[in-house]
Amino acid sequence: MVNWDQRGAGKSYQSILGTLLVQKHPDWFYAYIGMGQIADMNQGEEISYQYVLDWLTW
Repeated sequence: MVNWDQRGAGKSYQSILGTLLVQKHPDWFYAYIGMGQIADMNQGEEISYQYVLDWLTW
């Protein structure tokens, strides 16, 4: 079992890293269980950016 604990980065970084590692080296893993996976990274970035802009102009 591996748990990447990147303080301050949230779970999104871990889901990207885990998914890429499993794709690149499937022989390293018996199983991969992801929680809180990113579904649409571009849309998430757009939503976050708009949230910050709205907050700054509030």
